[in-house]
Amino acid sequence: MNYEEVASDCIDVARFAGGYLSEHYGKAIPREKMAVLPEGVDPATFNVVTDVDINLQREVIKRLMEKYGNFEYYGEEDPNKVFDLERDRELINQIQNNRSKYQFVIDPLDGTGRYASRDARHGFFLGLLEDNHFALSVGYNPKQDSLTHAIKGKGCFRNGKRFFFDSSVDDHVAINSKADRNTGFKNDLIKENLFLMRPKHTGTMYDMLFLQYAQALISLKSNTHDHPLTLAVQEAGGSVLVYDGNDFVSGTDFDWRKESSKKDGNIPAIICANSLDNVKKYADLALKHL
Repeated sequence: MNYEEVASDCIDVARFAGGYLSEHYGKAIPREKMAVLPEGVDPATFNVVTDVDINLQREVIKRLMEKYGNFEYYGEEDPNKVFDLERDRELINQIQNNRSKYQFVIDPLDGTGRYASRDARHGFFLGLLEDNHFALSVGYNPKQDSLTHAIKGKGCFRNGKRFFFDSSVDDHVAINSKADRNTGFKNDLIKENLFLMRPKHTGTMYDMLFLQYAQALISLKSNTHDHPLTLAVQEAGGSVLVYDGNDFVSGTDFDWRKESSKKDGNIPAIICANSLDNVKKYADLALKHL
């Protein structure tokens, strides 16, 4: 597998996705995603989907299928809503019948609720799994023109330049809105003198790291499609720990293809821009509240 070539194709797709998001900015039609929400999640951040999410996922898959027709595909949105069951029947059959160690993971619009309310904090994620682990990742925030990509063993790049985290920044912990509802966990972090900040001036939660506004991100409820950039964090010198049901394990060891990681939504992750010792400190606190 020539990952440099695949990365180039994925970057082109990300740029296309960014253009699509910009073109439809302010025009998205939001609607409720699920009739029944998983316990403990914030409907304002979790239960919103728009026509843009659905249409963009379809267009991205079609573009990738032109060259990678034998790969498997997994997107955030339900395929039965993404594709027309009659018009796209041949494509649907092909995707369903594909069996490959390679699988594209697509989040067409990270930050759907913000995007629908004309908030600039949104982005596009694309990852490629080889067997169970990310081998390539791309994230693009079109409003900030911030494109991050990584290839396993080859490094992390932001807007084409090699990227490493600056470990001299102060300890800041950014917790997403779902984790923010966990008052006990939040109070424990405060007791440890860890300053909490909420994403205000960035696009996606991962931009908190790559724009170096925070050293740690904590997400107590997430899915596989939320985390293609775990690879980029690790290639940039950061650390990722993901909860496997018993303990936090390295993101490089976590099985991102298991069905529970895609459908359950309850996959806590601690993502840090510096040492493994630092990320373990947050994980020990998080375990008390899972």
